[in-house]
Amino acid sequence: MTKILAFLVALLLLLPLTAGLCQAAPAADKPLTKILFCHDFPQPAWVAQMPWIIAKEKGFYQEAGLDVD
Repeated sequence: MTKILAFLVALLLLLPLTAGLCQAAPAADKPLTKILFCHDFPQPAWVAQMPWIIAKEKGFYQEAGLDVD
């Protein structure tokens, strides 16, 4: 029981240190990949398309190195 507790404490102490190492490098140093996203529905803002529209407005694609139209 003591070994398990010591392992869990060590894991909890090392977790914040390793989380910082796992972050991706910013995409600003490389050019953006251009992507054209084609919808199969004629209206420009259909309800099912909202996640893609919101992701573009919040800049999630640019963070990933993508230029989505």
